[in-house]
Amino acid sequence: MITGLVGALLVISCVMVFSANLYTQPIRQVVVQGVAILIGLAGILVIRLIPNRWIDNKHFLNFLLLITTGLIMFASLFGVDGGGARSWIDLKIFKFQPSEVMKPLMVLTIARVITYTKRTYLLKYEKGAVSNYYIPLVLVVLSLILIGSQPDYGSVLILVGLGVAMAMLFLLPPKTNLLLVAGALVLIGLALGASRVFGDFLVNSNYHVFERIGIYINPFNYAQTDGFQIISSYLSFAKGGWFGLGLGQGHLKAILPAADTDFILAVIAEEFGFIGCSLVVLVLMTLIFYLLRVAATMNRRFHRVSIAGFALLLLIQTCVNVGGLCGLIPLTGVTLPFLSYGGTSMIINLTLIGFVQKMIAEERRMRQRAQMVKVERLV
Repeated sequence: MITGLVGALLVISCVMVFSANLYTQPIRQVVVQGVAILIGLAGILVIRLIPNRWIDNKHFLNFLLLITTGLIMFASLFGVDGGGARSWIDLKIFKFQPSEVMKPLMVLTIARVITYTKRTYLLKYEKGAVSNYYIPLVLVVLSLILIGSQPDYGSVLILVGLGVAMAMLFLLPPKTNLLLVAGALVLIGLALGASRVFGDFLVNSNYHVFERIGIYINPFNYAQTDGFQIISSYLSFAKGGWFGLGLGQGHLKAILPAADTDFILAVIAEEFGFIGCSLVVLVLMTLIFYLLRVAATMNRRFHRVSIAGFALLLLIQTCVNVGGLCGLIPLTGVTLPFLSYGGTSMIINLTLIGFVQKMIAEERRMRQRAQMVKVERLV
């Protein structure tokens, strides 16, 4: 089922990337997207060849974290700009965004820490506390600081949200989770109230985050400048109506910035309407909740936490993208998983699926061995 859902999303992605670039270079963009998909599929095969014991090995994960943090630092210092953030490394053949690699790597790191944490003991008394906890914690925090300095606040928001969500799901008691949610809602309410009062000040602050928040409150006050993106997105949804204008018939993609990346759903909405847009989101959400269902069936805790973490990562990224386009939250420049144009994000998302399939296959082998042992004992 996972293969079928992902395959459907990839087909939709190629079709909509072609349509979104219809007035520029549609063939070139689809070819680049297709190459990224092929690399991602090759990545799935490579992951299947990695020994199972490496996936949750602290030394292996710490090594990958160190390499990724180094690449993020290189991008922050010597990278090229893209979407207002210096987060890309130009490899001449293609551009690579190392902060994307941190997403699945953070899931595996948090899953390993959660799995092997002995909650009945104090951290300082646990064997190997430095390599088990302090090293990955320092590397993750350093990476978040570097990503924020680029500045790529959308990725920071996703990574922090992912860590909090996994901790709430697997470590914290329900009462604490309720308090955290209540506190977050209060803070959001206060922030929105303050933003309405100081909206113009925020927009004119020349600080990227404050500008996005100020525009989010009332983009129509800045329709010809910073509010142009979100208003164009609104118009795409409005013009699409229930059934859309038809494939390739949308017009706003010609003026919509990042139509094939951050705003791919707005293009889908204009050409296929509310019904088509809802069906696409439904396929994506079906994949996410199926992963959560699969996670609940895993016997190994590491597999259970990891697959749930991958599902949460896709869910958070989807909510941030869709919420930004619909005006529910400020725009953050986050792509829509498996649908948006983007080589690095597509490769990483397919790699994520590779990890899930590897864990499912390992669980099947474990159950088959257990069944064989049970049969032998009966005999």
